[in-house]
Amino acid sequence: MGKDVHPYHRGYGQAWRRLRDKAKKEYPPVCHICGGPINMDLKSGPMMWSLDHLDPLAIYGTGLPPLDRCRPAHFGCNSSRGAKLAQRRRKPRPRSRDW
Repeated sequence: MGKDVHPYHRGYGQAWRRLRDKAKKEYPPVCHICGGPINMDLKSGPMMWSLDHLDPLAIYGTGLPPLDRCRPAHFGCNSSRGAKLAQRRRKPRPRSRDW
């Protein structure tokens, strides 16, 4: 690996841009992590649009994840989640009795 290549760069290039553009058309601009709206006009910062992988990229090796395993997220929310598996939002469990 050359000095100018980031160790986490997987060489997706054009394929990644196509997946990202397809996701922007397919999904509404709502962060799947916090549920807040995403301002599509922002070009930088924690509230800008980013494509989140529901599974860590290590699962896919050198390939890209399919579109149905990606969701839009704020850049800040996406970064803070890291390489953890996406957690499903669960409804509160019904209680047998109120305390």
